[in-house]
Amino acid sequence: MVLATRQFGMNRGAMSDGRFLYLSRANVEAVGLDLKTGGWLQPGAFASAVDFDSYWSPAALAEFDKVTTDDHAQFQYYKTAGYFQHTPDPCADLGEIVAGTNPGRERAGERTLAVNLGLALEDMAVAPEIFRRARERGLGTWLPL
Repeated sequence: MVLATRQFGMNRGAMSDGRFLYLSRANVEAVGLDLKTGGWLQPGAFASAVDFDSYWSPAALAEFDKVTTDDHAQFQYYKTAGYFQHTPDPCADLGEIVAGTNPGRERAGERTLAVNLGLALEDMAVAPEIFRRARERGLGTWLPL
């Protein structure tokens, strides 16, 4: 598990090996990344839209072969609320992919975008490392359940 991130000067040259792109308001603004046009992701790339679709232009969104979400109903709710107007409807949710009822990525060259709207996914991904570090340092309080 990687908790640290590295900041790179974001230009097309830096993304020539663009297989993974994790966008949030903080890293987009910090490096001045502009996704108003497509062409940032190489075939086979994976991207995660952490701040909904706020930094993806219609041109960039059109380049994805598949979009997934953690919750179809929540995605559709936000779409009716004005978000994701240019984002293709997800072809699968994480539960379907894990259960094997939807294959998710089918070819190595597919560009995929994950639109995970709930914070629980990120919390669960990071929690084991936070717990390990807290135990190492003797931090935290045990609570009876």
